[in-house]
Amino acid sequence: MLIDLIDPNDETIRGALVSTGPIVPANVSAGAFVTFRISESDSSHDVRELFNLSAPPSFPGPFQVWGEFYAATSQLVLFLAPETGDRHFRFALLNGFSFAPHGHVLNGTGELFRKKKLPMGIKWRISS
Repeated sequence: MLIDLIDPNDETIRGALVSTGPIVPANVSAGAFVTFRISESDSSHDVRELFNLSAPPSFPGPFQVWGEFYAATSQLVLFLAPETGDRHFRFALLNGFSFAPHGHVLNGTGELFRKKKLPMGIKWRISS
């Protein structure tokens, strides 16, 4: 899965999150974590220009973002951390998300907490 985080005022500016393994919708809906890496090759700019990746947390990369899905609010909450489960550093909140097996929502809006070139108010879309 590839998720683009997009500047709503200039859709050519985007950062990409690539899943690090298979995503099983039923497992995620039941509370399993999902992990992504911030992709240099799929993003429109250097990821350090797009996102605030300065410490904390401090790790050299590739930068991991992990998340958990809240079905009650249809939100995917993402955290920047070298270890899955560390909730200290919020990365983004994607609204209107769905992991339903046959009901994928392909785009929506959200908030980016580690903003730099990308603004706090973002759009997101599933590219693949």
